[in-house]
Amino acid sequence: MTRMSLPSGNDIKIFLAKSGWRVTRVGEHSDIWTSRDGDQVVFPKREEYPDHELRVRELLDDLSTIVSPRRDIVFAIEEASHSTLYLRDDRRSAYGETSLAEGQAMLALARQVWLDSAWETARRSRKSKRDDVQRFMSQLKVGQTEVGSFVLRVMAPSPVHHEVPQTEAFDAYHFELSVADRAGRVLRALADAVDEAIENDLRPVASEAAFFRAASEGVTRTMCRTVLSATTDPGTDALEARVRLAIPLADRADTLVRFDGSHTGALQLGIRALSGADTPRIVTVEGWVVDLHRPPDAEHGEVIVLSLFGDGRSARQVRIVLDEASYDTAVRAHRSRSVVRCSGVIDRLGRRSFHLLEPSGFGLVSDSQQPLELDEPGSGDR
Repeated sequence: MTRMSLPSGNDIKIFLAKSGWRVTRVGEHSDIWTSRDGDQVVFPKREEYPDHELRVRELLDDLSTIVSPRRDIVFAIEEASHSTLYLRDDRRSAYGETSLAEGQAMLALARQVWLDSAWETARRSRKSKRDDVQRFMSQLKVGQTEVGSFVLRVMAPSPVHHEVPQTEAFDAYHFELSVADRAGRVLRALADAVDEAIENDLRPVASEAAFFRAASEGVTRTMCRTVLSATTDPGTDALEARVRLAIPLADRADTLVRFDGSHTGALQLGIRALSGADTPRIVTVEGWVVDLHRPPDAEHGEVIVLSLFGDGRSARQVRIVLDEASYDTAVRAHRSRSVVRCSGVIDRLGRRSFHLLEPSGFGLVSDSQQPLELDEPGSGDR
């Protein structure tokens, strides 16, 4: 995923064509584009020339004078040429800043939505292949955002405009546009499955059927898990996701969905349903608290417990989100280097890390109990 810099020539042509501009003179090195009002700009064509970037900046300056202020012209071109996934984390609005880990969680979610949508599009199409998915993912861009907007914009690759852009014609089939359309369908299917599971009081049979239907639209276990991780971070009130198509389809409006803490149980059920597991894996974890985090005024806090898990010989990091009372206990355990114990549903996050869902019974291992035998945690375990 790359950071957007100067818009590409293809993006600028899409923006001009959608804004009513036409090519009125074709040259070897540049074209003249004319607006409905008679304004003209020079479009540089030879990207191999040393001064090409300078000419593009001059074009943007001209467009900023005619169309919108300079600070908005790049944003306007991005909006016109790229289908975009917007993610808004209410925590950012509440606290005014975000940590590196929180930003990575948002990017991970955006990437997962695009990846699942690309694979589902390729699976359904006779034209698409694995290379299309890889190319699509390699060309994702993080878009420009206003300072303080608390919105992450991740843009799909723009479709390729025809060699005769004044026709405003696009190819009948665009993988990029199809993936964006599928992303909206996937997010809507997941939100509908979550709502249906809650309406059914999380009863397994009816709720799992809702997620199986969502899976037919492209929802995956990994997507459920990524959304769950993003919405259960301490301090998060809600996560909004919106998909906007660069080229609107006749029967498609922007997709807007919202996930929050009340959806935790439904998402956990979806994870289990789509993993093929009949029952959740309940475990009891013992270990040392090696990290803690709770934003100001948050009701829940996150702790990392280093525990023997899996093969019973190697230390694993287990992420647990605790209520206020249990978090205070974790703070005392961290200061006194005491062993803690907690039960819950275990879910893998990575090769050496896990998430303990639905935690219960968090507390210190009493002196009368045999503590867990673990080597002292060191920097290499973090």
